[in-house]
Amino acid sequence: IVVGFLITGVTVGTLGLVHNEWMFIALSVVAGMGGGILNPAQQAVVADVIGKERSGGKVMASYQMVQDAGTISGPIAAGLIVDKVGYDWAFAAAGAICVIVGIAWLGLPTVRPADRVTADEVNESDDPSNVPRESGRRGVDSSL
Repeated sequence: IVVGFLITGVTVGTLGLVHNEWMFIALSVVAGMGGGILNPAQQAVVADVIGKERSGGKVMASYQMVQDAGTISGPIAAGLIVDKVGYDWAFAAAGAICVIVGIAWLGLPTVRPADRVTADEVNESDDPSNVPRESGRRGVDSSL
């Protein structure tokens, strides 16, 4: 998530300084890659917080509504900035927000739901003596 925010923030913030259309396109592609890193990771964090024993419908709906609010209000805020001081400041503001949030994310606690499997449990499950004979391993009947 941090890497995605930083990539997106730096490239979007730089877009306002670029006056070459090919450089603008290249930076836009890199910013899109940052978003591609960022968005799935955020959704995975929400899924980790919800856990596998609970229904996540309301939580995911709320998460998506907040994301949609940013999608709607962001261009409006950027348009106001463009009207007052120009495009370079609008891109700089968007980039700065991403970088600030990326750095702030470093201070958040690690999410670890109680039902997550620990490394010790994984190691125990790899021990063949812990596998029930009727189930076998990887679909192979070990009772033969």
